[in-house]
Amino acid sequence: MIAPGPRARVRRAQRQPAAGRSPAGPRSALGLAMATTVVAATPPFLVGALAVQIADDLAFSATQLALCVAAYFAVSALLSPAGGRRVLTWGTGTCIVSACAVAAGSLLAVALAWHWTVLLAAMVVAGAGNALVQPACNALVGSRVAVARRGIALGLNQASVPTSTLLSAVLVPAVALTAGWRWCAVSVAVGALLVGRAAGRAELGRPGSRAVSASLLGRRAPLLVLAAAGALAATAATSLPAFLIVSAYTVGFSPVAASSIQVCGSLAAIATRVGFGWAADRRSGHRLATTASLMGVGALGYALMSLTALPAFAVGAVVAFGCGWGWNGLYNIAVSRLYPDAISSATGISQSGIYAGGVLGPLVFGVLVQDGSVGAAWATMSGIAVCAAFLVLLARWLFVRPGGVPMPAAAGAGAPPVRPVL
Repeated sequence: MIAPGPRARVRRAQRQPAAGRSPAGPRSALGLAMATTVVAATPPFLVGALAVQIADDLAFSATQLALCVAAYFAVSALLSPAGGRRVLTWGTGTCIVSACAVAAGSLLAVALAWHWTVLLAAMVVAGAGNALVQPACNALVGSRVAVARRGIALGLNQASVPTSTLLSAVLVPAVALTAGWRWCAVSVAVGALLVGRAAGRAELGRPGSRAVSASLLGRRAPLLVLAAAGALAATAATSLPAFLIVSAYTVGFSPVAASSIQVCGSLAAIATRVGFGWAADRRSGHRLATTASLMGVGALGYALMSLTALPAFAVGAVVAFGCGWGWNGLYNIAVSRLYPDAISSATGISQSGIYAGGVLGPLVFGVLVQDGSVGAAWATMSGIAVCAAFLVLLARWLFVRPGGVPMPAAAGAGAPPVRPVL
């Protein structure tokens, strides 16, 4: 028997779990992906939820809050395409552990902040870690969860983002109003370290080949349109967790009532992402059409919020959260199924659009509130959401039109390209 050569031994070692680690199963992989998404998405939403309390200690205005949230998403947008490539070269496990460590460090910086510029620097650092999260977690779910259950898995993972806003809203009355806002940041930082430790003890994925990125060539046009749609929809959506509590307080709600509205809205967004992910596993198509519909209903919610009447504002906030921020799950499911051979690279590009919207949303909203009124700001968000829905329909048309974008071949030699129903 011939002994394997050095290259064969290296390849065999890369396929084996590292010493002391066990390969993560579908459930544990999904749980770690969800926990990582929560801790990575929490920093800007936590700062937004604590803005009233932070302003009591620091000179912290609505414009400065907008700059902090925008900085987080700007760095995420700039680094997200590179993050998709890093997943291929570093492996999902290394990316997830790194993202958790960065999130913990940024949250500790928030807890120690003595000036609003420290909060700004913390959001820059947090955005760098967040750029790794969505490509890594989507790739992890795509590699460990069966295709028949991937829709609900991606929906659950996307539900982690509104879960972070729910966590932020719950921490305000539970911790910020009793122990102080700094302890809120410390508690989430400890959680991020625990998630990173759990991820470090599991085998989540080793470095792979970067050749898969080349499969996107020739199929970028609808992906870029989807990224633009995500940017517009996220422009409106990211204004919700960042400014809802401040807006509700301005309209006339108490801090506790404003936090309660955000809790209800976050639960609605979670239910939408999970519910439509579950439905995506049981239907053959219409994911992009449904995504556009959710954006349109979300626009109606923003319009109700623009009325600034207390009942209309509360109902509109829940509708805007549930639909105007609940489309992300189906959006990511559609991208992963349209580009099954390049999930991390494709979602890295699509997420860059969403993160770009995270930059524009707080800045545009902050300027509108500063120069106008809360009602005018939410009315503008409604119009932006309508434009996003039309762009999603345009991307769908690019796929389904005769002679449209070529799809990857089905499994098997000589098999024809697969064109999913959209």
